Amino acid sequence: MVLFILAVVAGGVFAQSVTVGGEMYGKAVMAAGTNAKDAAGDSIDPWAGGGMGRVRLNMSAADKDNEFGAWIRLESSTGYEYGTSFGPNGVQNLNGALSAIPGVNNTNDMLGNVRAYGYAWWQPIPQFRLQVGVNPDGCFESDSIARWSFYDTAGDIGIVVEQWKFDAYTFYYGFNQMGTWVTIAPIKDLSIDIAVPFENPAVSNPIGGGALTQSDAAHVAMTTYKNTNARIAYTIENIGMVSVTYAGGTGDTAAAGGSNGGRLYGYFDFNAVKDLNIELGLGYQLAVTDKDDGGKYNAPFGVGIAATYQVNNAFGFKVRAQGLFGGDYDPYSGDKANFGSNFLVDLQPYYCFSDTMRLYLSLGLNSTSGSDINANVLAWHINPYFAKNMNIGGNGGAFYVGFRIDSDGQDYYNASTTIPAGKSGSKVINWAIPVGVRYAF
Repeated sequence: MVLFILAVVAGGVFAQSVTVGGEMYGKAVMAAGTNAKDAAGDSIDPWAGGGMGRVRLNMSAADKDNEFGAWIRLESSTGYEYGTSFGPNGVQNLNGALSAIPGVNNTNDMLGNVRAYGYAWWQPIPQFRLQVGVNPDGCFESDSIARWSFYDTAGDIGIVVEQWKFDAYTFYYGFNQMGTWVTIAPIKDLSIDIAVPFENPAVSNPIGGGALTQSDAAHVAMTTYKNTNARIAYTIENIGMVSVTYAGGTGDTAAAGGSNGGRLYGYFDFNAVKDLNIELGLGYQLAVTDKDDGGKYNAPFGVGIAATYQVNNAFGFKVRAQGLFGGDYDPYSGDKANFGSNFLVDLQPYYCFSDTMRLYLSLGLNSTSGSDINANVLAWHINPYFAKNMNIGGNGGAFYVGFRIDSDGQDYYNASTTIPAGKSGSKVINWAIPVGVRYAF
């Protein structure tokens, strides 16, 4: 409340406009279960739980000439997770961990979990804008369907948990680090974005961990600028948009696993046909040098496509697919061997009872094969849900209820141990009944 009053007062004195908005949602699992066994080999009883998934306050202001401005976000949550979870950057359980068994990480202490973000900007002319700070949602990302928009706020709340499967591999996720970024628009429909992430040497040494030494300090600037992100985007009138993005990296792998290789992204958005939107994404991480053995390793090449089509006033659907092919190491675990291939597809038809009530059916498959790193599995989910949404993706209230059944395709002897050689077991299947309420203003 104090921040709100200060913002309003400051807005009246210094700014042409001050905007205050917020969002809050609660989510609950009314019941959930699994056919997996516990560590003793006994059945696991159904469970239930819930929490406040998000409490968020956004504020923005600009001076009367719109030359200077700022954006601030404060948010918290009580943290409750359930259902099939996903590994780094959204690849579902490729390493076989039994993360499909829900866990509760619940606390009522929202004040103890408050996070703050923000940036200030300067735009002296329409063709140039400079921003310093951080936007956790990302800036100049290249996607309009495949990532957040596919499930919208149903994914935020947790009615469907596949929201970020396509992160990083095929569609550029946007610059979401602390840093400085500029946007240059030299001609109509052309945009050039350049962003440099900044590490705080007093907190984190980007060279290799621990406190900085005099010799390390000479390399900090070089490391920082190697991580530059840059995008060139061109809007084609009445057709769509095309962009090329480079997300920088130092070009080596960390000694403890993982990598920091630069990635190239190509993107095309097609919206020339009424009620139809199609987007294509390509992603490739440049070869990296391993710090341990000095060898060069290549990550898999990613191809993604997504589409949304409104057939008529009552019926529509969304679909997305992603393939990862080749490569001799996993760019997120750092494991070095034949990556094989991974194929993901999600289909979501929906029926509109009215302007505010819809019934959705989320269907998904995740197949991994030919890999020496990850298990050869076929994961799947079936997730129908109902939404009463006063303004889809925007302000106002929303209510969701769904039923979920899924499997990560793995065989398990119990909740913590894979099946020993020579023994057989069934696929783990989980189910849940999620409910969520959201209000934004």
